[in-house]
Amino acid sequence: MIDLHTHSEHSDGTFSVRKIIETAKNLQMTAISITDHDSISSQKEAISIARELRQDYITGIEFSIDFRNPNGVFHLLGYGINEDNTEISRICKLIQEERFERNRSVLRKLKAAGYIINYQEIVEKFNTSAPGRPHIAAMMKEKGYVKSIYEAFDRFLGDGKSFHIEKNNIDLETACSSIINAGGVPIIAHPISLRLNREDFSNFLLDAKEKGVVGLEAINSGFKNRNCRKFLKAHSEVIEKTQMIFTAGSDFHGSNKPGIKIGRDSAGTKISDTFLPDTIKKLKIRLD
Repeated sequence: MIDLHTHSEHSDGTFSVRKIIETAKNLQMTAISITDHDSISSQKEAISIARELRQDYITGIEFSIDFRNPNGVFHLLGYGINEDNTEISRICKLIQEERFERNRSVLRKLKAAGYIINYQEIVEKFNTSAPGRPHIAAMMKEKGYVKSIYEAFDRFLGDGKSFHIEKNNIDLETACSSIINAGGVPIIAHPISLRLNREDFSNFLLDAKEKGVVGLEAINSGFKNRNCRKFLKAHSEVIEKTQMIFTAGSDFHGSNKPGIKIGRDSAGTKISDTFLPDTIKKLKIRLD
């Protein structure tokens, strides 16, 4: 049982780093990775706790990538990164600074419309150093402005909604380069979310391969298993041509994505060790 896609309170998850790794230990998982959005701030703590608990751990990150398809979303996972690498740290710092200003602007827009939410109260309420839209949505629910996080996104914060401010994402080449230079391996997260037809996906994957991508997340709890299998079958020719490896993860966010459990796919089945290929397995941290 593995899970190569989880988020802690260092990005938009609600579990602490310790709670995630303790959960993995209690479940006797073969490997766990925390892949916070555009951040490696959790990694040193994760490594320390993993060694303390003797839990196999792989460092990780999830970058949001600039993508030309307006209907699609492109996220890139990086595994086995050196948590002390200066280049990836610099990139993450720039992204976090832009995120801070963007979320401040969102809160100002909400305040002007009568929805009063203070940035610091979000930080304290959710014990996070990097508040994002899910935290703002949760605080809107807490204050009674909406009945659910879904409503907050549907009416206010979702892409294209009146209080949404577009994020400036990094390009694929920069993301791949930073991951590889930090000793890591780039993997495309939940490729279904790209929303590309067969021809466009083929061209896309060939280009991604040239830039350093080596694999695809074949299972992600945000998508039904049958749809994941259908996607892989539809694009099997280019996937085989580019020799992509397959990984899998729950995309666990704690209470920000209720119903998703660590180590489980969309059907609630344990995520198999078959999605831990040798390329990724060898990136486990030393426990001694």
